[in-house]
Amino acid sequence: IVPQVRPDSTALSAEHYQTFEMAKEHDGILGGNDIAQIRSYAAYARAQAQAIHKTIAATSGIDDVAAIKAEATETAQTFAKVGIYADQRIGEILSELPTGHGNRFSSTQEPLKAEAIKDAGISRSQAYDLQAMAANPEVVQAVLDKAEAEGRIASRKQVLDAIHERDAARAEVATVRKVGDKLKQQRDEAREEAEQLGEDIDDLQREVAALEAQTDRAYEDGYKAAQKQAQQPQVVERRVEVSSAADQRRI
Repeated sequence: IVPQVRPDSTALSAEHYQTFEMAKEHDGILGGNDIAQIRSYAAYARAQAQAIHKTIAATSGIDDVAAIKAEATETAQTFAKVGIYADQRIGEILSELPTGHGNRFSSTQEPLKAEAIKDAGISRSQAYDLQAMAANPEVVQAVLDKAEAEGRIASRKQVLDAIHERDAARAEVATVRKVGDKLKQQRDEAREEAEQLGEDIDDLQREVAALEAQTDRAYEDGYKAAQKQAQQPQVVERRVEVSSAADQRRI
């Protein structure tokens, strides 16, 4: 239902709603592959959302148009959704396009991504953002749902900010996990080293024990040999040298 607004009223113009009804009739555009057409549609929807938003702001102090403002906010949110969905669709198309050179002599050659971006008048950074939106549909929908619940009008910037924040959070988690894995690896290596040192100590202790046992046996064997030798009778020989025959007779 298009609200009837008095021409002299500062409330929203009925043209906004008529334009919106016309836009809804062309929702099939979002299912196509014509980037230029979808981009124009996105720009159109976004412009309508902004125009309605400005009008809502201008009527913030008027009480008798509260119902119209509520409906206008809903309409602006829908226009904003259309623009964001259109951006998302362009990102899907770009993501599916080949990046190689292909066969320029083939009559069925698919358009290259770089050529499609150039023909559509999209910068590389914009193309990157649109593909990011296409790759993160759950973030896109979450931003739209939150804006609708809070009575706000979602924007492409809000979606991209949410994607960047999510990616930053993921990167931080990945960094923490990487550090944790490194610490775990160092802990495991330290445990292995400690176990190896323990085994080496056990080996050394066994070697020391073996040497002590060998020393004890050698000492015991030496002591027994000394005792045995001491128990045997000792024979002492005494020799006297005689230098002459006279000395021998005297002896």
